[in-house]
Amino acid sequence: MYACVGRTQVVLLVVLGTYGILSGMNELPAPFKNRMGLRVDEVALAIGVSPETVADWIRTNQLPAAKIGRTWIISPEKLQQMLNPPRYPERLL
Repeated sequence: MYACVGRTQVVLLVVLGTYGILSGMNELPAPFKNRMGLRVDEVALAIGVSPETVADWIRTNQLPAAKIGRTWIISPEKLQQMLNPPRYPERLL
């Protein structure tokens, strides 16, 4: 957890807990779906991984992101695609 929790983080944790994100669902909560972009720390908190893991995904091109100034911005749609990849049959007939 965080040693110093600000108002934004508390609200975010309440929203995420309400939508079940912290319990392992692969769906972003509604407030994040409507945003144009998410920061690395927001993505990490939303899906329950460390910011370093998200940065590694960006670095290895597993998660597309755009760098604006010193901040990486991730599209909620791209994040959703990464969390829920299309399922194909194991064997095509």
